[in-house]
Amino acid sequence: MAWSGVGVNLATNAPTAQALRPAIRAVLDDPKFRAQAALHAEQARGIDTESEILRILRQQVAMNYRGAPQTRRAAAKR
Repeated sequence: MAWSGVGVNLATNAPTAQALRPAIRAVLDDPKFRAQAALHAEQARGIDTESEILRILRQQVAMNYRGAPQTRRAAAKR
């Protein structure tokens, strides 16, 4: 979140309530976070997610079909 400008880096995966309070206040009070979030939302609206997922899946199937290296998991199933 922090790297994209829409949140605060708390430097932990398990923040305390004492750490969350000022971070939440900062995000809610500082208009730059809202502006960044709006920018990301606008960019996301321009992505045809279904088409992008299908494109990636087709690409992966084609690579495996042509004998490209498989993942360990796929090789182990054989």
